[in-house]
Amino acid sequence: MPKANGGYLGREAILKCVDLKYEDVDCPEWEGRLRVRELTALERNEMGAEFQGGASVPKDFYPAMAAKVIVDANGHRVFTDKDIEALGGKSFEPIQRVVDVCIKLSGMAEDEAEEVGKASETTESAASPSG
Repeated sequence: MPKANGGYLGREAILKCVDLKYEDVDCPEWEGRLRVRELTALERNEMGAEFQGGASVPKDFYPAMAAKVIVDANGHRVFTDKDIEALGGKSFEPIQRVVDVCIKLSGMAEDEAEEVGKASETTESAASPSG
């Protein structure tokens, strides 16, 4: 079927397109499987701004990102921003797994992902009673 506008996509076609990628992730720590979606353009900008310029990552960065991208079968968020603190009290390993999948799905460059990891390690060790 020919498209209007000389064959180019228009506003409505673009906005109604479901274009976010998802990946199911096994989570043995929580005895099940999660669905993780990529960050939206606005979320990626927001999260990228958190660690841009060598700034340290906020202590809730990982649970905040996980809360944004763990979704149900219909793509709706499982957690709200009000759940970030509670999610932050869970084991780090599954949270990190979710964030790693999200970074991959979102097409973040390796250097961006490395910056998140470095800043997070700095923040965690600074917050650690032994560090």
